[in-house]
Amino acid sequence: RLNSHLPGPDELPLAVMRLPETVSHAIAVDLQAARLYLLENNGNGLTVRKSMYASMGREGYGKEVEGDNRTPLGVYRVTSWLDGGRLPDLYGSGAFPVDYPNDWDRKLRRTGFGIWLHGVPSNSYTRPPRSSEGCVTVANADLIALRDYVVPGQTPVIFADRLEWASRDESQRELSQFESVLERWRRDWASLDTDAYMSHYA
Repeated sequence: RLNSHLPGPDELPLAVMRLPETVSHAIAVDLQAARLYLLENNGNGLTVRKSMYASMGREGYGKEVEGDNRTPLGVYRVTSWLDGGRLPDLYGSGAFPVDYPNDWDRKLRRTGFGIWLHGVPSNSYTRPPRSSEGCVTVANADLIALRDYVVPGQTPVIFADRLEWASRDESQRELSQFESVLERWRRDWASLDTDAYMSHYA
């Protein structure tokens, strides 16, 4: 199902096909659906461990320049945990900064900084769907619940305009197909056959 905020019990987001064994969890955010999903890497593939409401930048998504009030699209990593007691009340119970802009953003000359996954002011439960300056926000209780699973420097965070969901079997077929294409690319690169290698590019 496309853009579903209530995936079935055996469905996974195609944006995350596999994680290294050393990475126990990942966060995937469907910005259009205003949902954050905590994915668990449990040795038998991925499962959705938690699902929660999340809001984004007041101008939507697709950050390009500093001050555009948009949430970036891409794959990032949590860099640290900032306790809410040391932050202004706007950030609620705390914040997980992410490494925007990453290498890809810099290559595309995207600017800006300070993109966080953080809580909400103490006098509110949540924020409207579009209300931040580009950060993703969740209820304070939800943010605290994430702390048990997020490892700074390791946990990936995917900000997607829309997550496409597929059954576990469909997801496995997509992964197998991708690995087959990647292996052909690797083999043609290693062969030093320029024509074969370049055939993989538009």
